[in-house]
Amino acid sequence: MFKVRKDLSVNRIATALEPLGSVEVARTRNAKTQYFDTFDWRLFDAGFSVCAGLGIEGSEIHLLDNTNCTTLATISGQLATGFASDFPNSKMRNNIERVIDMRRLLPRLTIFSQRVLFTVRDKEGKGIFGAVLEKSRAQRPKGGRTIALGTFLTLKPVKGYAKAGARAHGMLENDVALTLLDKPLQFDAFEALDIKPGDYSSKLKLQLDPAMTMLDAVRTVHLTLLETMERNEIGTAENIDPEFLHDFRVAIRRTRSALSQLDKGVLSSALITKAKRDFQWISQKTNQMRDLDVYLIDFPSLQAPLPDPYKGYLQPFRNYLEVRNQKESKRVAAMVTGERYRNIRF
Repeated sequence: MFKVRKDLSVNRIATALEPLGSVEVARTRNAKTQYFDTFDWRLFDAGFSVCAGLGIEGSEIHLLDNTNCTTLATISGQLATGFASDFPNSKMRNNIERVIDMRRLLPRLTIFSQRVLFTVRDKEGKGIFGAVLEKSRAQRPKGGRTIALGTFLTLKPVKGYAKAGARAHGMLENDVALTLLDKPLQFDAFEALDIKPGDYSSKLKLQLDPAMTMLDAVRTVHLTLLETMERNEIGTAENIDPEFLHDFRVAIRRTRSALSQLDKGVLSSALITKAKRDFQWISQKTNQMRDLDVYLIDFPSLQAPLPDPYKGYLQPFRNYLEVRNQKESKRVAAMVTGERYRNIRF
């Protein structure tokens, strides 16, 4: 993909390509492309992107390599749930599942484009080269204002017509100022929208200064754990995927450990006693749902040893687990949004 002047006209490109053959210019079409990643940016950290959209090629899902700006795989269709199970059994699914595991892919960015498709045909009417001109704007997944990213030209060589592709590239380079993008377009969009990939990790990241007082250090630990809890509250309440509750409970467990091991002599005994009781209550309220999540995550391994004709006999058990999970999810959501939870302070 190349960045070009924002005022580059369709006619200018068509004229530049005319020496190659007959140039067909399709009408302008609007396209919407959504980029997906897990809450903790697992694809980004692994150097991949997944995008889906309805454009000139129809409804497609792409797996992209962010390192060299290439498309690794493409399938037709749309993301239904965001889990790896949305993808047909294939190398593409294996690559995605290996990275995201049980996490759900969530919308991270939307790019809107106005696209014009160029097709160059030889004297026999065969398509020998293609190009797409698009003006793009970016938007956060929940909406709001859009930000212009620029105008871009994508060259689409046709298999078996490498010489025509090379000639077309040279013609456009001579007539149109082409600036090769050195990073994926979505990276520019993230920057324009102040979206910071990798801004959340389940790993505990603390910045403690040796010069800190013990009180300041304890405060830093608890505020860091509180932020993890708060960032996972919505995902836990909405049961988006099991890792939200898992990370939420890990923060609770670490908080309880800090209350027992770090806070003595720093915080008052009465405050520690109350906080221990409150966080034990949260842990107990979420035990059942976490157990059910684990059963559902491990269900394929429970089913795997059975001969194929008997695997279906476990399906009623899975249905039971799913119904129980939905009920527990509602209880946990009520807890997270309830008055007692909201009034916990120490």
